Amino acid sequence: MLGNFELAYEEMNRSVNDAKNKEEKALAYVGFMKLSLMKKDQGWFDDLKTHFHHAISITKEMPETYYTMGMAYKIRYEMDASKEMFMKVLQINRALIWEANEELADIEKIEEGQPQSPFGKKIALSDGVTRAEITGLFVEELGLERIHPNAMADKTEPLLPSDIAAHSHKGYIMKILPLQIRGLLTDRRGYFYPDVKTNRTEYAVMISDILESMIKYPSFTHGFRGIRSPFEDVKETAPYFHAVMVCTAGYLVMEPQYGFFNPFGKLKGSDALLVIHRLKRLLQHERQDK
Repeated sequence: MLGNFELAYEEMNRSVNDAKNKEEKALAYVGFMKLSLMKKDQGWFDDLKTHFHHAISITKEMPETYYTMGMAYKIRYEMDASKEMFMKVLQINRALIWEANEELADIEKIEEGQPQSPFGKKIALSDGVTRAEITGLFVEELGLERIHPNAMADKTEPLLPSDIAAHSHKGYIMKILPLQIRGLLTDRRGYFYPDVKTNRTEYAVMISDILESMIKYPSFTHGFRGIRSPFEDVKETAPYFHAVMVCTAGYLVMEPQYGFFNPFGKLKGSDALLVIHRLKRLLQHERQDK
């Protein structure tokens, strides 16, 4: 984790030599696989496959081996091969069952979300999305800075937030700020907080604002007043209730699970991308209708 891979490989070699049985030895080779996955230097995938074959030559019943291989294929966007590895974990049925199911569900979202840009493909694999990364998705995957109604408005250039001056996603942020998307603005002091992770509620507020700005029919401006919340964890009195309802019952771009919306849960990259894909289809239909 500190980046001292030379020492890490020495320690992993000791693990191979000190293994007391075949399971321990196979796990040591899984450790080598994980080091390759972390390092991602030139030839990392070939090295990882070599260690994979060492591990399965010792035992073919080690779920950790197939799970790590599945993660490697996923990073390379070889999704069919990745799913095959995670399915093998489920077949062995010893450990990492929940994790493998989660990865399979994540791959399904990525495949449905269909990332088009290198940026989108990168974010799709992330475990949590920042505010700056959302602006990047809006630009690269949606082209929002070109199609949003506020893009046509004659507005002065927004002030540069002081906390994005040297940020790698400054260009994306400055394209989205003029659109005045609710939930994606600067605060009173002019800070944007580009590296703050976004939760599901905050994303719902942004997406509902885009929907209501760009799709005029049907209108849900007053449509959810007096309606009982269908979610056990979202009250009708919550300030974000309307946004959640617009994104779920209104336009079906976000999904609850088992009666819960999980309003403060993290926003995974695959989820963010899937919502944008569904939003893109809605906007395409809207333009065709016009």
